[in-house]
Amino acid sequence: MKQTMFVYQFLILLNLFNVLICSYIPIDEGSPCQDLGIPGICKKVLNCEDALGEVRTYGGHSYLRCGFVGLDEVVCCPVVGDRTPQIEISTWEPNRKWNHEHSKKLRLKRKNDLMCETYVKKHVISPSLTISVGKHLPHMAALGFPGSLDPDIIDFQRCSGSLVSLRFVLTAAHCIISVEQILPVMVRLGVSDIRNKEEAQDINIKSSLPHPEYNARLKQNDIAILELVKDVTTNEHVYPACLYTFNDNPSKLIMSGWGHLQDYVDSNNSFMMQTAEAKSIPIDKCNERINSTPIRVLTSRVITDNQICAILKSDSCCRDSGSPLQIEEKDGSYHIVGITSWGIQRGTTLPLVYTRVSSYLDWIGNIIWPKDKYIYNT
Repeated sequence: MKQTMFVYQFLILLNLFNVLICSYIPIDEGSPCQDLGIPGICKKVLNCEDALGEVRTYGGHSYLRCGFVGLDEVVCCPVVGDRTPQIEISTWEPNRKWNHEHSKKLRLKRKNDLMCETYVKKHVISPSLTISVGKHLPHMAALGFPGSLDPDIIDFQRCSGSLVSLRFVLTAAHCIISVEQILPVMVRLGVSDIRNKEEAQDINIKSSLPHPEYNARLKQNDIAILELVKDVTTNEHVYPACLYTFNDNPSKLIMSGWGHLQDYVDSNNSFMMQTAEAKSIPIDKCNERINSTPIRVLTSRVITDNQICAILKSDSCCRDSGSPLQIEEKDGSYHIVGITSWGIQRGTTLPLVYTRVSSYLDWIGNIIWPKDKYIYNT
């Protein structure tokens, strides 16, 4: 009798272990799954009506992630007709209701989400962004390159980036993989005027990490991470931005940077930080405009879901490579939506093309937060 009871208890514990562990181990697309006791099938978000509905309504979904197929997220999609949790042996409360708010609390949270909350709470942020010359954004980083004539003279007007953690800067891959084969050696933070060395934080770069699948000709996967030799000193002028984690095209986009005040090619850069509003356009419309251009090198480029197209509302702003396309939240925090990749010149209908940050969250997380990339938020 005791032996039978022991076997029964062991089976219960084993079942509990399987229920818990399935939240963390990737499951292949098409495999059966279970979320909050509800049976489901692992499907891409775009093929799961329930998850897609939440994305449209709330800007995100609360469904258990099975894994990825390429860059497409796969979630545990409930089986049609079975919406009520049938919990037999589980750690969940049997009378727990199935609703969006509760399931949202149980979702896996990325480490960058938690770090973002920490930054917002720590720093006194007042949402007061004014689209004007010289506006300072605390996450903006100017990349410093050795001068072509004198390597001891650092040029901060070639590329920009975004501070996304205390020791890492997000930028474009083409800023560190170029014909000149010149790598940035430092970043300058904390100032609107990049000539202001006295008040800036200048920190040397330890390593430059371009995306392993970066394609220079097609400008695909144009994203890179710079690791600094030490953590930045955070204050009201310097602290990281958050990562935008949804795959939509948000409104009220903001472009910022120091470069290219007029034509995208052969223009003078600005020493003062510039900001301007931008408007996103659908990918199909973006491809139509690019394919209509007589410039042969561009007609071979196809804009994908890993990119976002936008048009600046002003021709006179800040198109420097690697600079962020961002939104400002109501709490005053900034969320990086895209990274400036390429574009043509003003006076045309051609949009600027940005690398979509949300498509690379796992790659970014594996580098910046290699341990505990996900935190189960209960």
